[in-house]
Amino acid sequence: MEKIICIGRKDFQVKIRGQRIELSEIENTIKEINGIDFTVVIDRVNENGDKYLVSYFISNNEIEGRNIRDYLKTKLPVYMIPNYYIRISEIPITGNGKLDRKALPSPTKNDLIKEKYSAPQTDIEKIICKIYSEIFGYDINEVGRMNDFYEMGGDSFLAIKIIFELKKVIGLKLNIKDVMNHSKIYDISDFIEKNKKNVDSKYQLDIITPHNTTEYPITHLIYTFDSVDYSFENLKNTTNNMYQYYKLNENFELEKLKNVFNIILQRHKILSSVFEEKIENNTNTIYGRTRDNMTLEIEHYTKDNFEQFIRKFDITKDLLIRVAIIENSILAIDIDHKVADGYSLGILLDEINSLYNGKALEELPIQYTDYTIYFDEKIKANEFANQIDYYREIFDGNNDTVHLIEKNNQNNDDHENVVFKPVIRETDSEVYDVVNKIAKENNISKTALLLTVYSMVLAIYSGQSNIYSTIISSNRIHTHTEKLIGLFMKYMPIALTIKKDKSLLELIKEGTETLLTILNFDVPYLYVSRELNLPSSNISFKFDPYELINTEEQELLKAISIEETYQLLGKDYYLGKEFLEMKEESQDNSSPDINLMISETENTYKFTLLYNSTLYEENLGQSILNTMIDIIKDERNYGELYDNIFKTFGKLDNPYIIDNLTLNESSSSESDTIEECNTIENNVSLISDIHTYSGDDKLGNKERKIFTKENDDSLINNNIDLSHEILLIENNPTMRKSKNHGVNKKKMLLKPSPLNDDNTLDITNESFTYYSDSDNDNTKKTNSNYKSKFKKIIYKLSFKKLRKLFKTKKHNFKTKITTN
Repeated sequence: MEKIICIGRKDFQVKIRGQRIELSEIENTIKEINGIDFTVVIDRVNENGDKYLVSYFISNNEIEGRNIRDYLKTKLPVYMIPNYYIRISEIPITGNGKLDRKALPSPTKNDLIKEKYSAPQTDIEKIICKIYSEIFGYDINEVGRMNDFYEMGGDSFLAIKIIFELKKVIGLKLNIKDVMNHSKIYDISDFIEKNKKNVDSKYQLDIITPHNTTEYPITHLIYTFDSVDYSFENLKNTTNNMYQYYKLNENFELEKLKNVFNIILQRHKILSSVFEEKIENNTNTIYGRTRDNMTLEIEHYTKDNFEQFIRKFDITKDLLIRVAIIENSILAIDIDHKVADGYSLGILLDEINSLYNGKALEELPIQYTDYTIYFDEKIKANEFANQIDYYREIFDGNNDTVHLIEKNNQNNDDHENVVFKPVIRETDSEVYDVVNKIAKENNISKTALLLTVYSMVLAIYSGQSNIYSTIISSNRIHTHTEKLIGLFMKYMPIALTIKKDKSLLELIKEGTETLLTILNFDVPYLYVSRELNLPSSNISFKFDPYELINTEEQELLKAISIEETYQLLGKDYYLGKEFLEMKEESQDNSSPDINLMISETENTYKFTLLYNSTLYEENLGQSILNTMIDIIKDERNYGELYDNIFKTFGKLDNPYIIDNLTLNESSSSESDTIEECNTIENNVSLISDIHTYSGDDKLGNKERKIFTKENDDSLINNNIDLSHEILLIENNPTMRKSKNHGVNKKKMLLKPSPLNDDNTLDITNESFTYYSDSDNDNTKKTNSNYKSKFKKIIYKLSFKKLRKLFKTKKHNFKTKITTN
């Protein structure tokens, strides 16, 4: 009779050297070897407290531990390969029929199978081996010149840590792509040697000088949030709370914890800032000022009133960090986003645990205020030519915003009362496993993988092949900034082209190359948009890796989600509750219409999609997330061409995919009637007359006459055309964000032109005139840069009506438009 033995959880995970490892994946790989009858992999702890892996196996064949290790090396990254291999004759089981792990023999030195060690040969190789051993958690004698960044468990987040250490020890400024493209230690060493000898190299460090000043410019704050209104009043009224909850060790000491926070308050001066306004050269100037001798008091809340903790900061007098203890078990931290970012929370958590446990912290060579002065000087110097050139390459024809199916109501143009709502999906471990497996097997960035799939889904839903979006970066690329609390984050434009003849994996690799390049840039979004005449992207993307707020296994604090907080307090919670209290005044009308934020947990992902509910239905957001997760979790999709993926996911009965629209048979309803238009500026008046054509007209019995104020008797054009759809651009989803071009409102008058026989539309430089509210003399502008931009906008504004008028598909019609 056969025995059934329970060997444990199928998805049993352990964490070794900072890497989360699925033991069943190792076991299943070992079982692929002919002659292996049984195997189990467990983790053990040595006398130093370090974890290691042991493989136990049963085989009647002459199989040695080294044979198993050699096979695993062809299948798995090195951090997943066990150190010890022990042959056993039978499986020890408990009385309950479960695997008796305690009865498995302890490994001896004879069971240890090590790689042949290749010692570092140069001083640079020795330095890098030491840095890698510390970051990846290996003994220094285990890391040699042949070790590989990816095999050791490297990713873009760990590459940033390596860059920081290399800056300090070697004095050379590398970027993420340098580390990831030179994965072998001997290779990155050679690369460093060559660039150290070049005194004019772009790899020389930018030095941020300490200034020992209390006042600092807010240039970086302005360029980060890029608000339409830079007034002091707006800065005071904008709410930017950034908060996190932590599970406290039950034996914590309150006074000790309070002292820790006050040490951190003195260490990071930015947290004691206030913002003020003064007159300089007859101009009102906003600046920040740090304060000395400030103290922080810990607040206390119960489960019944803890929601009152998150509240607005008064930036003219408040301490810009608050700390509270809830029910003596949960720590809550709230910081004003104007002085910190998500990466800062990881620094804060590390310092809290270190100080609480009596560990000394290295002195900070600079303060965040020094960085703000450095950034201000960089902006004034305007040294971004090479970075702008790269952006010009990736945005060559790719600067259209993404167009999704909007609500069919009359309030879509009400951009003064924008309300954002969340759609949230939490994945299972299957999605996490696939993402990490694909990323590690193919040496690609997880951020790029998720961003590319997101862009692909938007391509499916919009019918567009060029997806322009904004990504959010931690921006810790400058020397000594890796240990500073402050607002370093930046928004970066990125364009990905989703090609039909490329596989998903090929597209991800292209996305990785682009992403790793621009992550090293410091040119502000505003500069890029002005130089390239980009409209503001209506799509944004942000990915927070687990290590961002959980850098180590902490004894005192462990970050927990809002849902976990409510559960621990015995309170009712539903997905999206954290957005319930969003104040309308905190919603910037210039924010992207679709914001995707992905947070990584220990073995899952949390997808939060914030959408402009004035424009879009909730079902659209849910459909986008469902499609994205379905694509990610199926490994077969990564080898498929986009064309095949589109046929699978784009042809479903989904009303939110452009190609599946059921087009309206009638295009001449009462709602299409053209009413008299208001005056545009003082120079142009629009007058509309409606006529019925007796001929067989494709455009639905519409005529519009356009007159100029300069010559009311001169009829510009009275032919049937699309002028009622694309005559005026004002306060539409694309142009309402035109702050990036230094103008509050933009308007464009299109001189109608009839369709050609083949349904193409010719648009030339004489087809339109551009107006701006910011023109002091209210005169017409005909700058060629704006003309080029407006030709693209004309297409986008006309698509929605064109789909009805011509009963055609959006992306097909786009290819038929011709320009002169």
